[in-house]
Amino acid sequence: MTRNEKFGYALLAIIAAFAIAGILYSLLPTNEAENRVDLQGEALDQPTITLVLREQESDFWETVRMGAEAAAKEFGANLAVTAMPDSDDSAGQIKLVRQALADKTRALVVAAADDGEMAGAITGVRIPVIAIDTDINAGAVRSYIGIDNYDAGKKAGERIIEQLGQQGHVVILSSVKDDRNMEQRIRGILDTFKQESFITVLDNRYCMAGIEACESVTRSLMDATLVDGIVALNADAAIGAGRELIRRGEQDRVKVVAFESAHEELEMLQDGVLEATIVQNPFSMGYLGVKHAMQALEGETIPPRVDIHTKIIDRENMFWMDNQKILFPFVK
Repeated sequence: MTRNEKFGYALLAIIAAFAIAGILYSLLPTNEAENRVDLQGEALDQPTITLVLREQESDFWETVRMGAEAAAKEFGANLAVTAMPDSDDSAGQIKLVRQALADKTRALVVAAADDGEMAGAITGVRIPVIAIDTDINAGAVRSYIGIDNYDAGKKAGERIIEQLGQQGHVVILSSVKDDRNMEQRIRGILDTFKQESFITVLDNRYCMAGIEACESVTRSLMDATLVDGIVALNADAAIGAGRELIRRGEQDRVKVVAFESAHEELEMLQDGVLEATIVQNPFSMGYLGVKHAMQALEGETIPPRVDIHTKIIDRENMFWMDNQKILFPFVK
């Protein structure tokens, strides 16, 4: 058995274990729906904290939710989780926040789809608000928990430079436009590229509508010009680009550095379609969001900012124990 085959079997075993854990977890007694804020029956000694996510169907946000649920269990909170089907539906997300406030939630943990609109929605609220993933410039926000997206962009830029050698026609690809986090990543990438004269940024393209759209955008870009490298700023962009490279048989020539750690991304990383991916710790983000909300409710001082560190995961280190804990955060 070759080394790659051993790695492949190991990855499949881990993914299978993760899936089984998720199935068993889903069988636990619950009456919660995906898109809801149910504050009825709050225990007298357990305040309800509402977690407002950006999206329902996502490996990343599901892991954030797992962390929040672990903290709620540990610190004695009722957790209401709500999200819109579309991560770009900022207006729908604002409605969910207003409903939670009307239902007298005791605290909010919010991953804002649009930080400006969310700031307006929570201005003047008298309950603790913890911002996760995206910072919100509003007085109600007691703490921000997330990564330094500019620094993460610099890491991605440095890694793609390493992979390209001395020939660099690069495309920056994302499925999200006018997103604060994505724009900070792009700025970090471009500032890193300024240090290398051989890098040429061919395009900064947004595909907007998910994996299939990103696959189509990648196809049109590669039909039009020679692309040596792609920096994919989120999972949809990475998977879409990877699928098109596989279809064209160019996954060995075109170097891709990605963000996030969706299951299909990890498979592509193992297969050599992706060179590396920049990952954070969404489990910790959800866990600390609820923990700090509870501390704020109890009158404790909480830090105004908590930086979640990012790591570069590649084929060489993806099976290291510390990295496995980030990529597959099982709930015990």
